Amino acid sequence: IGFGQQMTYVPDDNFEQELINLGLDVGPLNDTVPTAAIDTVLELILVNKSIYDLTGIEDFSSLEKLDIEINGISSLDLSNNINLNWLSCQFNSLQGNLDLSNNTLLTYVKAKSNSLTSVSFPPSSLITYCKLDFNQLSLVDLSSLVNMTYCNLANNQLTSIDASTCINLKYLYVNNNDLHTLNFQNGNNTIVNWFTSTNNPNLQCIQVDDPVYSSASSSWNEDSWSSYSDNCSLAGCMDPLACNYNPLAWVYNGSCVFPSDTNIFVISCDYYITSTDSITISGIYNDTLTNVYGCDSVITINLTINPSTTSTSSATSCDSYTWNSSTYTSSGVYTYSTTNSNGCDSTATLNLTINSPTTSTSSITECDDYIWN
Repeated sequence: IGFGQQMTYVPDDNFEQELINLGLDVGPLNDTVPTAAIDTVLELILVNKSIYDLTGIEDFSSLEKLDIEINGISSLDLSNNINLNWLSCQFNSLQGNLDLSNNTLLTYVKAKSNSLTSVSFPPSSLITYCKLDFNQLSLVDLSSLVNMTYCNLANNQLTSIDASTCINLKYLYVNNNDLHTLNFQNGNNTIVNWFTSTNNPNLQCIQVDDPVYSSASSSWNEDSWSSYSDNCSLAGCMDPLACNYNPLAWVYNGSCVFPSDTNIFVISCDYYITSTDSITISGIYNDTLTNVYGCDSVITINLTINPSTTSTSSATSCDSYTWNSSTYTSSGVYTYSTTNSNGCDSTATLNLTINSPTTSTSSITECDDYIWN
C-alpha cells in the first residue's frame, strides 16, 4: 500500500477478510482497504460470510452486481452505487427502509427474509424482477415499476397494493398479507402466468381488467371470500336484504332501502282514498305501496270517517229576509257553507219566499158619517 493512498473504512473484520481473500486488500486486518482497489470492481459475491456491517460498500462506485445473501447485515446504503443493476440481499437482518431510489440501472432485486418495513424504488425504474417476501412491509409503491415482470410481496404486513401501472407483470404473489384493497387493473391481465392473493382475510374485492376472465383462469388464485371486479370503488347498497341491493357495489354509501310497516291514524270527512279503494266506513285497513326500488311498504290505517251535515229550511217574508248575516230581497233557494264540530262541511239550504206589499185608492161621498175598514 503506497504512502498517502486513499483508504476506505471497512470496520467489519469478516467483510475486510473477504476483500483480502479476493486480492483487494492485504493483511493484517486494520479496518481499511485501498479505495483504488475497489472502485473498479464490477461484481462482488459475499454469500454466507457472517458479515454484519457493509460500511465501505459506498466506494465500490463501479459495482454492477452485488450478492450478499445469508449474512447478518442490518442496514444497507447503496446510494453511491449508481451502476448497480443486480442485487441480492436476502436472508439478512435489514430493517426499516431499503432505499434504492438512486439505483436507476437496477433490473434485479432480491431482498427476501429480512425485517424491511418499506422500499424506495427509483422514480424511473428498469427493475424486471423483484422479490420482497417474508419481510415486515407495510407500505410499497409500485408505480414506477412499469417494466417489472415478476413481483413477490407475500408474507408481509401490507394492507393496500396498487399494481395498476405494472403493465408487464406476469407473476404477482401477494398472499399472506393483511390486504384490504388490491388493484391489478393494468390493462394487460391476459399475460399473467401466476397470481395469488390467498390468506388475506380482509380482502373482499380485487380490481382487475375482466372479472370473468380472472375468475375462470386457473392461473389466478384467491380466497373464497375474495371476488374480482372492474370497479372496487363502486358505491351502493351492500345489504342483500335491501330492496335496492347492488351485488356489484363494494363501498357502502348508506342508501339501503328496506320493506317497512307503518301504522297511521287518519280522520277524514265522508270518505278516504287509498292506492286501490275509496273507503266510506270507519275501521282498520291495510294499504300496500311500492317504492321506486320495488320495496313493499305496508301501511295500517286506523280510519275514522266523519260525515258532512246538511239542513233545509223554508221562510216567507215581506220585502226582505236576513239569514246568516246576509239580507235577501227576492225569493229563491240559497245555501250557506260552514264547518261542523267534526271539522267537516256543513251546508244549509234556505227556500225563501219574499212577498211584496199592496196599495189601493178609493173615493166615497157619504152624509153625516162613513165607516171604513
